[in-house]
Amino acid sequence: MGVKRMIAILAVLVLLAVGTVTPTPARADSTTDDFIYAGIALGAYIGLVVLFTSVVYGSPSDLALAPADLDVRRDGPQPAVRVAPHCRQTSTSVTLFCW
Repeated sequence: MGVKRMIAILAVLVLLAVGTVTPTPARADSTTDDFIYAGIALGAYIGLVVLFTSVVYGSPSDLALAPADLDVRRDGPQPAVRVAPHCRQTSTSVTLFCW
């Protein structure tokens, strides 16, 4: 837990440091360069968010339910309307509701 907390604190400090840097004054002829720099900065920001999120939370497969996690008891009464995991999937599209 200490490592994850330290990485999260480091990520927040890095983002705050990057966000507080003041850019140089703009010139009238540098509009194209500004869009390029803004695109690079946006890509770097998204990359950092994805990187630190994957480090803190791990892979998405760890969060998914396994078939053993689902309730398979059939002795209880069935509800009138069932949602997707309890419906029989008969085609390539997912059935959301069944009765």
